Amino acid sequence: MTLTAVAFLAALLFKHFLADFVFQTDWMSANKSNVRSAAGYAHAGVHAAMSAPVLLLFAGPGLAAALLAAEFVAHFLIDLAKARSNGIIGGRTSTWFWAALGADQYAHQLTYLAMAYVVLGAG
Repeated sequence: MTLTAVAFLAALLFKHFLADFVFQTDWMSANKSNVRSAAGYAHAGVHAAMSAPVLLLFAGPGLAAALLAAEFVAHFLIDLAKARSNGIIGGRTSTWFWAALGADQYAHQLTYLAMAYVVLGAG
């Protein structure tokens, strides 16, 4: 793995931490399971907006725009699935809640690996 790949992934992972755990509001968190609420879209938009500078450093504007759109959709759908599972699996004291949270975060990390593959290639 090259230093470029490490820097790219580290930047996206740090962005993810900020967008998911620092800048996500209670409103976003509480309403992501409702597709009629703007909350999940706003949260996915925060992720895409925060990824923009990273992608523009490593990819051209066309590729960056396509990946930002893909990240928006992927992030929204991953979070929607996780938020909807919360009603089925129980609250924060449930082992299944934490397993679902881990699966949610893993799915997001796979998104960043896919983005790195597209931007940096298989080499």
